[in-house]
Amino acid sequence: MISRRGVALLAAAGIGMVTTSGCQLDAELFADCDRARTDGCLGGVSAGRVHSCGVRANGGAMCWGDNSFQQRSPDDRDGPYRQVSAGWYHSCAIHEDGSAQCWGAGESVATCTGVGPFDCGQAVDHAGPFVSVSAGAYHTCALRVDGQIECWGAGNAALDLSTCGSTGTQCGQAVSQGGRFDQVAVGEKFSCGRREDGRIDCWGYLGIPGPLPFDDTVFVDLVAGHTFACGLREDGVPNCWGIPINGVDLVASIPVGVTFSRLFSGSAAATVCGITSVGSSLCWGQGIAAATRCGTGEWACGQGLPTPGVLFARLAVGGFHGCGIPREGGPPLCWGGGLPTGGTCTPDATATRGYECGQAVVPGEF
Repeated sequence: MISRRGVALLAAAGIGMVTTSGCQLDAELFADCDRARTDGCLGGVSAGRVHSCGVRANGGAMCWGDNSFQQRSPDDRDGPYRQVSAGWYHSCAIHEDGSAQCWGAGESVATCTGVGPFDCGQAVDHAGPFVSVSAGAYHTCALRVDGQIECWGAGNAALDLSTCGSTGTQCGQAVSQGGRFDQVAVGEKFSCGRREDGRIDCWGYLGIPGPLPFDDTVFVDLVAGHTFACGLREDGVPNCWGIPINGVDLVASIPVGVTFSRLFSGSAAATVCGITSVGSSLCWGQGIAAATRCGTGEWACGQGLPTPGVLFARLAVGGFHGCGIPREGGPPLCWGGGLPTGGTCTPDATATRGYECGQAVVPGEF
């Protein structure tokens, strides 16, 4: 979130509006979104489980990929929006007026029981005003303009381990947080926020009892994945915590001897990607080798292999695919699962290419 000093500097410089491809945007609001280090800002893209969303230059939100729960529909929402986040089975966007508008699974709280993309209220609109939003599996959190974090959906009560492990509905992941935060990121059953002083707080179920292992460390960036979270220290070195997923330990596999300027992941991801200090892209976790098998229990979809030869300004990581915004401009590029390779949009354990829902095929009109 942009500081008051930053706003004053913009005003002093006479910068009241930013013009992007013919669309005028309020400089303070756009800078707020970008400074909050969130995905899906103007011209950017957010990767969900098997769908993707982005905000076009005119402020309209567009999604593509799986639409089984209307997480993509309508395909083009007018907005204008400042940021969009693609979750597991729902999507949320920050409108120009600061409200959070959501669609997909969770537009009611009728069936918040059992296992699957049930309705827990994760896609219910909220007034805000908000700076950014992060959509998870069955809950959503957003950063308010006053620095507090407001959450809704599954887990809006204290952690209950008797139901958390079996259904994911009462893990405490949607308990709103007071204080002042600069960033919010959510995973499947947990949420994390980076406070103004750089410390990170997490709540819900992350598989770690007690305080975080880096309780007093100052971080400049924060990402959350499926069952893990990572913070970027001031020296450019990532620290991660959480539990392994699909046999991959994101904590133990952090690249050694590499420093980063930004980190990226997603609530459905078992992969972390980053922009290194020299500007290249590097990922670790699932899908960092050529795609071999992309079905149930097999996440080797190449989602950790950004398009070679391209320098990216931002990246996004989903469950089976990845996307990025080239530094030289232009529409997003996507890779991994979801390309037109003849696979099917089903979690078929026997399929070589499952989860092929078009989530990596960017519409030509974006």
